[in-house]
Amino acid sequence: MMGMPTLKKKTIDVRGLYCPGPIEVLNNIFKQLEKGVVVEVLADDPDVKQDITVWCEKTGNTLISFTEKAGILTFLIRKS
Repeated sequence: MMGMPTLKKKTIDVRGLYCPGPIEVLNNIFKQLEKGVVVEVLADDPDVKQDITVWCEKTGNTLISFTEKAGILTFLIRKS
């Protein structure tokens, strides 16, 4: 019997970093990942909301979700 494929997920904590730090970290990490990996990004810079949205559009990666709770921004991004 075949099971469900295992979802590969990685968490990146860029809290405390401000522009352009979070995007630089994403670029470096995404270069090393295989297609389909889901990355959870934790940030606290309010400008990251727009930066990550634009970065996903430019790079072709998929922004799955975004939430904000108690000043922590959480993004789920799938490597395309």
